[in-house]
Amino acid sequence: MKVIVITELRHDKNFQLQPLHEIAQFSRSTYYYILKNLVKPDKYKVTIELIMKIFKEHKRRYGYSRITKTLRTEYNCFINNKTVRRLMKELGIASRIRIKKYRSCRGIVGNIAKNLLKRVEGSIGSVDNVIQIDGIKINRNKYSVSVDGLEKDLAPKEFELLWYLMENNGIALSRDKILNNVWGYDYFGEDRVVDTHIKKIRKKMEDKASYIKTVVKYGYKFEVKHEK
Repeated sequence: MKVIVITELRHDKNFQLQPLHEIAQFSRSTYYYILKNLVKPDKYKVTIELIMKIFKEHKRRYGYSRITKTLRTEYNCFINNKTVRRLMKELGIASRIRIKKYRSCRGIVGNIAKNLLKRVEGSIGSVDNVIQIDGIKINRNKYSVSVDGLEKDLAPKEFELLWYLMENNGIALSRDKILNNVWGYDYFGEDRVVDTHIKKIRKKMEDKASYIKTVVKYGYKFEVKHEK
């Protein structure tokens, strides 16, 4: 604002520049730097238009991370996710946070539910928040993991991620689905955080690391296959 006033006084009223700088309390170089940026075209104009387009198309469900991914894959606009976050903050837009709700289904009373986890005969079981698959035992009550009887020290998110994979044994899970169920819908960050945690879990599982399989360009799945 000061720069605009000084510029108008200088050109319209023929005021000297030096006294105006002293009144405004900033240097000559600062004045010219701000003035240059004022007349400089906005290099993010097209990017801002695309951000608003994506944001509206997805009904405020996309945060800066997913908008960055969409810009790269659909519009060939390779921009840093921090820049997208800054631009969204300046625009005053943010993704709508979905509150997770607990849902429980009792099913038909009196019938015994099928044990869907027994996909590999004699090696899988799930009782009272405990899952056992071929030597890997994960206990949600004790928050413990053991591989062939040896306790493994997993960080909280590593534990939740392993539980989610084992709970969905044999099912391919996308990175987005893993992020939503393990990190939550309000998570702001790169989806590559999943890859980092998978790498750490595999290292701790040693010989059983191959059970966590990569689904190319999609995500991961937990699967036990025994050679015949």
